[in-house]
Amino acid sequence: MAGSNPPRHTPEKPGILFVTPVFPDITGYGLAMRAGALLEALAAYGAVHVLVIPVYDPGRKVMPEIMRPFCSACSVMPVSRADRAVARMRGAARVIFGKSVNLPGSLFATTRLQRRVEQICRSAELDYIYIFRLYMVPFVRACLARNALNLKGRFIDIDDIESRTRSGIATLYRANGLPGPARWEEQTGQQYAAWERELLPRFDGISVCSPKDKHVLSRQLPVQHIHVLPNIVRCPDQPLPAHDAGIFNLLFVGNLNYYPNQDALAFFFEEILPRLRSRAKRPVGFTVIGSGKWPGLRQYRKIANCHFAGFVPDVAPYYARANAVVAPLRAGGGTRIKILEAFSFQRPVIATAIGAEGLEITHETHALIADQPADFAAQCCRIMEDRQLAARLTANAIECLKTHYTLDALRQNLGRMIV
Repeated sequence: MAGSNPPRHTPEKPGILFVTPVFPDITGYGLAMRAGALLEALAAYGAVHVLVIPVYDPGRKVMPEIMRPFCSACSVMPVSRADRAVARMRGAARVIFGKSVNLPGSLFATTRLQRRVEQICRSAELDYIYIFRLYMVPFVRACLARNALNLKGRFIDIDDIESRTRSGIATLYRANGLPGPARWEEQTGQQYAAWERELLPRFDGISVCSPKDKHVLSRQLPVQHIHVLPNIVRCPDQPLPAHDAGIFNLLFVGNLNYYPNQDALAFFFEEILPRLRSRAKRPVGFTVIGSGKWPGLRQYRKIANCHFAGFVPDVAPYYARANAVVAPLRAGGGTRIKILEAFSFQRPVIATAIGAEGLEITHETHALIADQPADFAAQCCRIMEDRQLAARLTANAIECLKTHYTLDALRQNLGRMIV
């Protein structure tokens, strides 16, 4: 970690405005963890003024203490009840009148918030603006004009290709017999695609989280300045010993407000767990960690040996009690930080192909990958019955983590982008 003195703007240390929809952190859910990694990497190249507009993180009010050394300044612009009321009205209008679908940022980016952002931009000594997520562009659009602030560079991290992600979620909704949400996701995906075509070529640098997303985006847009900034996790100071209790404990970690995670749990409870328990040679337990309220979880609470922890401030004790981690996702975008987190705690992973998508991992080497319920259950049994396989997977996974998903790798790639 950096020392207690935050980086300051100097001629040798340019000023960077980092605009984010969440408070950066080193733990918690994936969006906050990626924001935290980007902030820490940016601090190596400039004095970073963090502007938090908590579109999806309204409960937090202040920057986590652990991230403050990387900030030269921090401004928080809460999205007020009035702003959210405007967003609800805009959202209703697009449903009732069939208007063009807006991105979340354009729903919340009221004139009041846009003016406050412009004031912050003009009062700060800025050389660069770095925006985290495409839907934050409406808040700073006036400041991104070519000569508005005499900027040396304008950069954006879109993390994943939102239009592609939304299309996959729409397909999942439709497969689950939910045509209304499917249409919503399709329309939103189309709007994201339009925004990607319109806005991304205007930036001096674009970053995504995986080589696959870079390949897809480079085929879709006439731009060359696309860079891969990998998701990262930090390894514990001491590796956790393998858990060897009588019950075989599986762990799932994810935000329960996110539909692909809801579907993954339903898929596991209804299709995979019964098959697994019917062939397992020992009792199987299952623990779910994740913030968010999903009413559908109620129907699974009475299943034996299943524990629902909700949000936890420290995930390490849960990994310590886990024999393996599952990621049975059937839609999603980017890369799953929680798989990398499982690698860091040296727990074997069983995932679907979509769950493992975008990561530099292969079946039988770093994790076990299966898409069909019976195959997924069989792979869980393999981990349960073969300790040497579990040990080999975790050893290879930790080496993969140290090679591809470190702060140094992120920082070096960022340097190629902004220097």
